[in-house]
Amino acid sequence: AASDVYKRQSQSLRMRMMEMIMYGKGLDAIVDAMAKELNINITIIDMSGKIITHSHPFTLNDSLWIESIERGFCPPFFIKHIYNVSAQHGDEQNDGPLLRHCKDNQLYYLAKRIRINGELYGYVFMLQKEENFSTYCGDVLSYISYAATEFMLKNINADSVKNGLYDNLLIDIFRGIPSCLLYTSPSPRDVEES
Repeated sequence: AASDVYKRQSQSLRMRMMEMIMYGKGLDAIVDAMAKELNINITIIDMSGKIITHSHPFTLNDSLWIESIERGFCPPFFIKHIYNVSAQHGDEQNDGPLLRHCKDNQLYYLAKRIRINGELYGYVFMLQKEENFSTYCGDVLSYISYAATEFMLKNINADSVKNGLYDNLLIDIFRGIPSCLLYTSPSPRDVEES
């Protein structure tokens, strides 16, 4: 009976996220909704330490974290901590949610790796001062990681298309297409109807 309740609640959270995606809500809205639902701080960072998004409001009672969030980067001591944990454990762990403790600021966190095309791109973190996390945090962390991967892949593909257009533009310029033709767009009368 308890496992049925857990499964239903977990599925409900998953369906809520999927519904948000279907209605065009972005990663920010998903992170905010899940953080509010679980009463936890969530942040997503890339491997450079840049914060991709975080829950609003970010209520972690730690001035360095708050200041770093405002600047858009993960606190330096936490980046160092992540690299130390990674150096100690490497890829021996699976990509499931990992519970860790950062002693520098007595912070507990659940972490889930974000991999894009097999490469480590970043992490999703659920952060709090207490060791005990909600039973749903692991599932929600996995759902958010999946959503983040999908949003990032979409952006990477859009950037690839954009870069391809710029590359083609440069090729056209070097081949001698007059610049006056490069920036004109066809008018409706220039396009033949088929």
